[in-house]
Amino acid sequence: MRLTAYLRLTRYVTFALCGPRAMSLLAGLCLALGLVRDGMAQTLLSDAVQLSNHLSESRLQAHRLRAMRFLGGRALHGKGSAAAAMEAARRQHAAMVRAQATGSLSASWQAVGPNQIASAAYGNVTGRVTAIAIDPADTTGNTVYLGTTGGGVWKSTNAAGASGSVSFTPLTDTLPAFSPNFGTSAIPSLSIGAISVQNGIVLAGTGDPNDATDSYYGSGLLRSADGGLTWTLIPGSKDGVVGNHSFVGLGVAGFAWSSTTSGLVVAAISDALEGDLVGAADPINSVRGLYYSTDAGVTWQMSVVKDGSQTVQTPLPTGGNVGGNAATSVVWNPVRQLFYAAVRYHGYYESADGVMWTRMAQQPGASLSLAACPTNPGTTGNPSCPIFRGALAVQPVTGDTFALTVDSSNVDQGLWQDACAYANSACGGADGFGTQLVSAPLEVGNGSSVIPQADYNFALSAVASGVGTSSPDTVLFVGTGDLYRCSLGAGCSLRNTTNATNGCAAPAGVAGAQHAVAAMATSGLPLVYVGNDGGVWRSTDGVNEQGTLCSPDDANHFQNLNGGLGSLTEVVSFAQHPTDTNTLLVGAGANGSAGTSTAGTSTAWAQLSAGEGGTVAIDPANPMNWYVSTAAGVSIGLCSDGAGCGATNFAGAPTIGLTQVSDDASLIDPPWILDPALPSDVLIGTCRMWRGPGTSGAPWSLANAISPMFSGAQNSACDGTNGMIRSMAVGGPVSGATAAPDAGSTVLYAGMAGTLDGGGTAAGGHLFYTSTGASASSATVWTDLTGSSVTNGSAQFNQDGYDISSLVVDPHDATGATIYATVMGFGVPHVYRSTDAGAHWTNISRNLPSAPANSLVVDPNDANTLYVALDTGVYVTSAVTTCATTNCWSVYGLGLPNAPVVELAVASAMATGDGRTGELRAGTYGRGIWEIPLLTAVSLAKPAMSLSPASLTFSAQAVGTASAEQSVTVTNTGNAALTVSHVTIAGGAGIPIDPTEQDFNETDTCTTAPIAVNASCTVEVVFLPIATGARSGVLTVYGNVAGGQATAALSGTGTTAATMVLDPVALSFPATVVGATSAAENVTISNTGGTAASLQVETVTGDFRISANTCGATLGASAGCTVAIEFVPTVSGTRSGTLTVTDSVGTQTASLTGSATLPATDVLSPLTLTFSAQQLGTTSAVQQVTLTNSGDVALTLIAAQITSGDFSVVNGCGNSLNAHSSCSLAVSYVPKNVGNEVGTLVVSDQYRSQTVGLSGVGLAPAGVSLAPTLGLSFAALGVGITSAGQTVTLTNNGGVPLTLSGFTLSGDFAVVPGSNTCGTSVAVNSACTMQIAFVPTAAGVRTGVLTVTDSAASSPQTLALTGIGVDFSLTAGNSSASVASGQSAVYSLLLTSASGVPGSATFTCSGAPANATCLIVPTTVALGNGTATVVVTVATGVASASVASGSNRIWVVLLLPFGLGMLGWRSRRSLAGIVILCGLVAGIGCGSGRVIPISGTTGSPTSPTPSGASTIVVSASSAGLVRTVDLTLTVQ
Repeated sequence: MRLTAYLRLTRYVTFALCGPRAMSLLAGLCLALGLVRDGMAQTLLSDAVQLSNHLSESRLQAHRLRAMRFLGGRALHGKGSAAAAMEAARRQHAAMVRAQATGSLSASWQAVGPNQIASAAYGNVTGRVTAIAIDPADTTGNTVYLGTTGGGVWKSTNAAGASGSVSFTPLTDTLPAFSPNFGTSAIPSLSIGAISVQNGIVLAGTGDPNDATDSYYGSGLLRSADGGLTWTLIPGSKDGVVGNHSFVGLGVAGFAWSSTTSGLVVAAISDALEGDLVGAADPINSVRGLYYSTDAGVTWQMSVVKDGSQTVQTPLPTGGNVGGNAATSVVWNPVRQLFYAAVRYHGYYESADGVMWTRMAQQPGASLSLAACPTNPGTTGNPSCPIFRGALAVQPVTGDTFALTVDSSNVDQGLWQDACAYANSACGGADGFGTQLVSAPLEVGNGSSVIPQADYNFALSAVASGVGTSSPDTVLFVGTGDLYRCSLGAGCSLRNTTNATNGCAAPAGVAGAQHAVAAMATSGLPLVYVGNDGGVWRSTDGVNEQGTLCSPDDANHFQNLNGGLGSLTEVVSFAQHPTDTNTLLVGAGANGSAGTSTAGTSTAWAQLSAGEGGTVAIDPANPMNWYVSTAAGVSIGLCSDGAGCGATNFAGAPTIGLTQVSDDASLIDPPWILDPALPSDVLIGTCRMWRGPGTSGAPWSLANAISPMFSGAQNSACDGTNGMIRSMAVGGPVSGATAAPDAGSTVLYAGMAGTLDGGGTAAGGHLFYTSTGASASSATVWTDLTGSSVTNGSAQFNQDGYDISSLVVDPHDATGATIYATVMGFGVPHVYRSTDAGAHWTNISRNLPSAPANSLVVDPNDANTLYVALDTGVYVTSAVTTCATTNCWSVYGLGLPNAPVVELAVASAMATGDGRTGELRAGTYGRGIWEIPLLTAVSLAKPAMSLSPASLTFSAQAVGTASAEQSVTVTNTGNAALTVSHVTIAGGAGIPIDPTEQDFNETDTCTTAPIAVNASCTVEVVFLPIATGARSGVLTVYGNVAGGQATAALSGTGTTAATMVLDPVALSFPATVVGATSAAENVTISNTGGTAASLQVETVTGDFRISANTCGATLGASAGCTVAIEFVPTVSGTRSGTLTVTDSVGTQTASLTGSATLPATDVLSPLTLTFSAQQLGTTSAVQQVTLTNSGDVALTLIAAQITSGDFSVVNGCGNSLNAHSSCSLAVSYVPKNVGNEVGTLVVSDQYRSQTVGLSGVGLAPAGVSLAPTLGLSFAALGVGITSAGQTVTLTNNGGVPLTLSGFTLSGDFAVVPGSNTCGTSVAVNSACTMQIAFVPTAAGVRTGVLTVTDSAASSPQTLALTGIGVDFSLTAGNSSASVASGQSAVYSLLLTSASGVPGSATFTCSGAPANATCLIVPTTVALGNGTATVVVTVATGVASASVASGSNRIWVVLLLPFGLGMLGWRSRRSLAGIVILCGLVAGIGCGSGRVIPISGTTGSPTSPTPSGASTIVVSASSAGLVRTVDLTLTVQ
């Protein structure tokens, strides 16, 4: 894969280093990498020469020329995946941000620009736009998403509006994306290769597939479900047992959504050339190919691609896919309802579901036959197959599909059409690319069928036009170097609509290198958006150019939208005015060099040169001198007109060019600097260092070479055999020489490019030094510092040979011996420090993320403070001397976009905008220039004065009286002493007045002595109004500050004197019981005057108290407050008191009265009553109980009742008793049984309940009788249980003895054995007894009769007997369960009882094993309602073994009442209840066992239940009856 990438690279760098030397350098690079042998290198160069016959140097875009500069330092030198290393570095950065404290490090970065560069050819340009998606949900075409190569994702919601008002917002600048793989936030790559939006889901593929070597490889797919507010980063697929496949290090070529299957989307995963060349992809896990998602992009799986029965690609375990097969395009055809995709080195494929792909029978051209493009299972295809890049487009209305293909040499394979022949909502025939359209206009011509840069700029789009009209059409757009258009209705003759690369001078004003075309059908002509190297353009008429080719009218068909797009500038270099914040220069690579003197505005920066924008400089000694790079290689232009410089000043031959450096080859952007000791001299690095005059344009000679060629052959000029300089730094003592080569700084350092970046194998990444700059020549021997030891590491300096990206001599060290070096690459030290001119080094990288380091600056105010720029951001330390041993680095600032930071610059005298000086600026690769104050930014030495508060407002004050003082604090907020000359008070209009006539007076402590920094003085102000109404004044403090003074406004209101009124002036409270509290009544205190009054604390006397008070220390004019007063009497009778209010006006009072009453009493007498003997069934004489109330209020809530015994009461008191009154309760005795009897009368009232004891004797009547006279009644009792006996008395009050013949009992009753004392006779005036027991045999009401047969005339005597039998059954729905310890077993029981059975059954449980609990729900069930369900849950693995409350399993309980309630219904409702209950408590299973894990536990329980079987006994009891069931529990 990497060899293929390098073969492609030959077509990018031809002429990149100016002529034949470029080709030889390329061969040297390939040889150095070990990728080719000598003969192959010659072949590569031959290919490049052949290609150069077709492409002029002017058509090679800047991104090609910058290939090796961006590429070489971002490899991993064969140590693994560079992408994985970059992801790790980004995670390091994110972790630093999360852990970092706020404070001085949390200042915000501010954008400087350029938002746009105003080019002569294209108008505003900003940067490379690689992907465009129009939200199909917005039929206006206003919602548009852009993908850029370094600036991430942008969004507009008014893209179809007036071009001057269109604006785009960045969505991914600083927003981390959540990564499921990492479980936290991750920082994604801002290089976007593809973007798509569907049904509110935005997908953005990171990694540019356009064979661009100067943009980052990808880190996966970004997904947003909220319009880009938040993102998820998906780094790869999840393919189950065959493993996961990574997208990291790759590029994304496109997405396609199904219109028939919701959520189905396919992604085309391709290469990112930069990733290929540096080994970014994981060779084992990163797999190119087609991937599908069925959940709208949340998760992804690899698709299967087949050639008939042979498999091109299928998901295989780790390493099995050998890198996969790059998919370069994917589309969905909504008419055919098929996906189509182009696969590199294989051909075109189709799929109905995105999962299984098959080779199309009719490919777009015979050259893509299966013979030419064999399956090659297990490999990446055959490079001889003529499809390196295929582009697809679908016209969604007609169903036509279009394909454009180039091979690995960009040779055109034709533009083809699959004609759907749309009819009756379907295509008329099978799919296949059967129609070839003319594509020759896309080619170089003159015998060459190459499409220039097709592997870099290659886009295809089809859109319906004239929808709903009588002449519908299809418009096809092809993006290469230019944008081409054709109408199928007019025969599809491709027209170049932009002419940016063919010598026509771009009359349409659209930049070259078209990467993205998005079109939307409208009711008229299509709406088209175009993305290219310069930004984004729009056409609202479908680019309907009708004039001649290259007509000026072309500009009328495009609108430049870059004015609404923020900076996408890929900064190569920038320079700034030493003090003017608004004057800057920028080298912007493909967009040339630009400058501005209005950076603080939205004005576009003027393009000063359209050539390769490299290093730029502003002379610090004479800022009118502007230097810019005007072309690749050594080409420096000078203009001495500062802000007046324009493009014409830099046109023509450069001030310093190849002539000055003897035709030396160099890096694309060779390093050059203005000598800080002599800014009129320029130092330039090729393969050697040069120094000469920068302002004259005079020729240089070999004498201006102040070093030898640092590596390779010492020829007359640098060529491909020499290593190239990447960075330079100078310092130390200043030479006294006058000749340019020897003048200026004497200590010189040169850092070489890396071994992969033109530094060569011998000197790649080396660092050279001399201290003899005052006499240096091409023969001077420089010291190679690379072998110097690293004091805190075992390896030597830059052992892996990465680029020395920057060198900085500490300006605080006049000797030039303190030098800093930054190193690119991964997994190596990135920042070195030496204090002995490189003889020894210290690795100070410490806790920096391991990412390429690009630039470093020393704080001009503090030698211990350093700032370093990495691909991951900007970092700072204020203790550089500790960096060898401690984690000294912190992320600096907030809000800096996640783009690589490539250059830093400081300016100690530059204003920061907040009153300080000292600014740090950072140039990013893709998001322009940003700024932040230095950590050591200082304020100018001058005093400043602040008054606090800024105004005083006084309360209303009576005329002629003085208020309390109020203070104004005067503080010196500057950084120099403040002198206050005097303090005055003027009238409201600020006009001084006679002090005797003013309303305000002041005294102060401010004029006696100067006020130190941060110190303060005080001005005391008094308000003494001379008239009523609003009064105002101005306090002015004069001092040596800007403006000379500070003021505070004064205001107040003069009023008449206060007048106090109480309302009411008397309060009368209703009767209140002694010891109680009345309801509160209010007195309002009002100030009806014009001035506030002061109040003292309000007081009351007598049996009164203040319960609430809204009054404060003052009462404003026309204001009131309220005092709430309660009556709390201590003795009865009339009570009086006084409310006293004392205020500044005088003393006001209000009288208070109230009536106090004694509470009611409840004396009861007597407390016992004894009745004489009374015959059964007759009523005794009445006896009285008296209730006496001696209180002042009625006694209430009186009630009387007999709670036991054969007594009755008549309540003569009613429910209340008036004050000072008595009443009677009439009690009588009506015995029902023979013998002594007692009872109780309960009398209750509002206070309490009292009892009166009652007693009497029951006598049998004359003759023979049975007692009790009303029979016996027994309580409910369980079937088969014998109750306690009740006594029956047989009395003989006749004149003769009573002979007894017999006793008979009927029903469920029996004589208690041994209780019958009657024998065969009863003497006169005697009695006998027996005891009767209740022995129910069945449930329900049971009755019987005791019959006594004797010799009395009234024989037989009978006594009625009644009782209630209770019975029920208990059965188990499931009687056994087996669980593991920690689980719960659930059993269901059925309780059945006959209708009418009273009472309820209560359940208990026993027998649970150790560490188990038994829960019964419900614990009590009412009888007499048929069948009820009871649930028993045994929880195992718990701490205690008892009947559990069920707190952890209460969810089951909560479900039961609903179903159980329904079980009580009759007939059909009972069945419904059972059904619902079964649904609600599925765990019970309606009679089947169920195992339920204990809630809230995982793993093994902490108190396991022993294994084995246990018998759980569940008992139900009611009325003495107990039923049980045995349940078996087996613990495994």
